[in-house]
Amino acid sequence: MDMLNTENTNILNNVIMRYQSATPTSSPKQPIEKVRDFLDSDLEEQGYLDAQSNSENNVLQQKVVELKAKGKQICQSAIREYENRNIDIKAEITISTSAGLLDSVEKLKAQIEKNEKDIVRVEKIMGTDLLDDNMSVYVSYRRGFEKWKRAITEKLLTN
Repeated sequence: MDMLNTENTNILNNVIMRYQSATPTSSPKQPIEKVRDFLDSDLEEQGYLDAQSNSENNVLQQKVVELKAKGKQICQSAIREYENRNIDIKAEITISTSAGLLDSVEKLKAQIEKNEKDIVRVEKIMGTDLLDDNMSVYVSYRRGFEKWKRAITEKLLTN
């Protein structure tokens, strides 16, 4: 029985060491922050450059559809990341419970709860915000696209 406790302690120490070595000193962006960064990104310059190669309205509409698909992909990736984290945390809970580290177990359970709330928020974003054509990411892209069209029209009118 004593060997089992020693074995559990060694496993727990390995998990902690792996976690600490994988955790950078500066905190990386949370998956939900990556989603927000995408939604808040300013793509005016990208819209302007894309319009230079083809400024037809159907191209603009297609590019916005592609942006929405990219946003959906970012959201799905965020959800997968949270789900994978929860799997790892559940394994740590099992080890910590068998080692009698109840304070750690409570902290880990709180982290799972936070991750679950973030999953719900990302799913809501996927269901509403990504579909909203008035999100800043789409508006800025359209603004750049239209800016090129206005510039080329003005140039044609002045020549």
